[in-house]
Amino acid sequence: MEVRATVRLTEKELFGFLMHHTYATTSGAVGIILSILGFVGFFYMLGVPDVNPVYLCALFVTGLLFTVVQPAMIYYKAKKQAKMNMEIEEGLEYTIGVAGINVVQGEKTGFSTWDEIVKVTSTKSLVMLYTSRVHAYVIPKKNVAEQLDKFKDIIRENCHAGYIKLK
Repeated sequence: MEVRATVRLTEKELFGFLMHHTYATTSGAVGIILSILGFVGFFYMLGVPDVNPVYLCALFVTGLLFTVVQPAMIYYKAKKQAKMNMEIEEGLEYTIGVAGINVVQGEKTGFSTWDEIVKVTSTKSLVMLYTSRVHAYVIPKKNVAEQLDKFKDIIRENCHAGYIKLK
């Protein structure tokens, strides 16, 4: 039992992965909370007479930091990666089976056993199989659409990662 997929990540898919990777962590949640508190403080302090304008500006910038600035930077990074990274443009051939994940790109090949996968997570459009805290196989669900249930079954039956969350 195996699933084959040819993956060419788009700018939108890279952005989705990077946003999930950044904000689906404790530090990402803390950043969002800080931004919300910055906006709450800003609007609260607008009603206070004789407030220092520098203080108001600092609160407003804090509010923008994780809700506007960081997502814009992530978008720029995804756009740059999509243009600069030849691996993304050429595409990757994935074969996901009982033994693990085989990846072929041109003459390069790689293989990861299920024991090497430490975390599996998904979004509405992506499945991410992490081999470390920062490295992951990113597979758009559209690329395995006809075999999505089979793909999920292979992961559930063979992967022993500490965290598996498939939607």
